Amino acid sequence: MYTAVNNFLTLTKARENIFQLVKELEAPGRYFVLTEKGKPKAVLVSWEEFESLMETLEVTSETSKSLLYT
Repeated sequence: MYTAVNNFLTLTKARENIFQLVKELEAPGRYFVLTEKGKPKAVLVSWEEFESLMETLEVTSETSKSLLYT
């Protein structure tokens, strides 16, 4: 198991450990923040987590729109 500090790891470390990271993403709620020069650049999440986040955004957006027009 690759251990990232507080789920943050450099792009270089992510590249070196990509297969292990993908395996670790199978755990519910697991994600990694990928950094470059100490700044967050991307987030690595499982496909299932991504779909769930997108669905939540869609529902939230629809709810917000309906509140605006009522």
